[in-house]
Amino acid sequence: MIDPSVKKLMEGSNPENPRFESRYSLVIAAAKRAREICKTGVSFTECKSNKPVTVAVNEIAENKISFKKKAPKSEAMSMDMLLNMYLEEDRNKKAQ
Repeated sequence: MIDPSVKKLMEGSNPENPRFESRYSLVIAAAKRAREICKTGVSFTECKSNKPVTVAVNEIAENKISFKKKAPKSEAMSMDMLLNMYLEEDRNKKAQ
C-alpha cells in the first residue's frame, strides 16, 4: 500500500480545489523535487526513508512545498488574424 495515497496527493488539503490536474503533473512535480533533493540534500520533512522520491512525495503530502502552474500557451494566430494584421500594416504604410 502506498502511503500517502495518490488520491490524497492529488487533492491536497482541499478536495474541492485539487492541487494537481492529473497524475502526470503530480509525477512531474515529485520528480523535479526529487532532483532538487539529490542536488542540494535539503529536505523539509522528516521521513523514514532517505530516498529522494519518497521524501519529495512526503513533502507534497504535508504541503511543505508549492508549485506554480505554467500558463497555457497562447493559441496560434488564425489565417484571418494574420491577413488583417498585414492589411493594417499595408494601410499604415500607404497613409504615411
